[in-house]
Amino acid sequence: MSFDWKKYLIIAQDWADLSKEHINKEALLRSSVSRAYYAAFCKSRNYLRDIEKAQGLGKSSKVHQSVIDRFEESASTAKNDIGAALRRLRSFRNNADYKDRFRDLEEVAQLSLSYAEEIIESLDKLHV
Repeated sequence: MSFDWKKYLIIAQDWADLSKEHINKEALLRSSVSRAYYAAFCKSRNYLRDIEKAQGLGKSSKVHQSVIDRFEESASTAKNDIGAALRRLRSFRNNADYKDRFRDLEEVAQLSLSYAEEIIESLDKLHV
């Protein structure tokens, strides 16, 4: 059975909620940002692969940029919006995963959840 990547978004939302009164607030928020990105990224990658039958997405770290580029270079405004949101999410995720200091983390976590939710909803609409 194939993994439902939306479940990462549920976990990301749970961690953001849990962080409000938790001793490991920053770790939970950073993890929330990261999982929100992967929920949206994997759903986007799978849309291109399974629905559009896109070839050459790759399996290396370059797949992230390739997926974003495919959406941003589309003639569809809806797909362009997905690509732009995915680009922002990736930047947030990179900061959450690699930067020692992260300003406005709570706000970025909420933005990440919103972007991921919007991307997934948009993908579901494209697939109908």
